[in-house]
Amino acid sequence: MMSDNQPSPEAVEDVSVGEFMRRIFGARYPMRDLRRYEGYEWACLCGRTHRFVAGMTQVLYELDAQPSLIVRCPDGGCVTCVRTRGLFRPRLASTFGTRL
Repeated sequence: MMSDNQPSPEAVEDVSVGEFMRRIFGARYPMRDLRRYEGYEWACLCGRTHRFVAGMTQVLYELDAQPSLIVRCPDGGCVTCVRTRGLFRPRLASTFGTRL
């Protein structure tokens, strides 16, 4: 059984840069407190999982319409849209990404 801080096993959808930009239209620079996601893992487009570390994980933008963060892979090379879920028990679920 998977613990609550593990990313979902589904594959992250790989989209073109143009499609990625279309999907994140309206995104803004992150303004919310991201410390609540400290230690939680997210599935990256690169195929690995990464641990969210506030101050170290590079969050480029956030989306309000579907509460999501646009996160850069620590290894570089791609960005992933990570949906934030859960009010009291946060979860991160990656949805799509693009290669740079």
